[in-house]
Amino acid sequence: DISRIDADVFPCRAGGFEKTLDMDPMEGGERVAGCLTGRQLYQECYGNNFTSIDICPFSSVSQEPFIARCCRKERSGVGIYNGYFGAVVHWGASPKTILDAVCEMITLWRQKQ
Repeated sequence: DISRIDADVFPCRAGGFEKTLDMDPMEGGERVAGCLTGRQLYQECYGNNFTSIDICPFSSVSQEPFIARCCRKERSGVGIYNGYFGAVVHWGASPKTILDAVCEMITLWRQKQ
């Protein structure tokens, strides 16, 4: 639950947060809850005067098998991520795409055992 994170800025207005990267100008010095994409956006638009708090589900994987959503389409797939086996699906993935990823992950996981 990212609302519990002590940050000044959150990724997007859709989450219901007061100050977000997608809608509000930054002043510098903010604590930004986000991911690689959010960090890159902030740096490109405002420079490096901010503190990043990583909230990417992909980055927080700590056990296997796992399934995580990520905004970086190039990370999608089944495999070893940060040393753990699992599946990564894009945030915009359809239910069918998620199901396919889970089925592929389970098949490969069972073969691995």
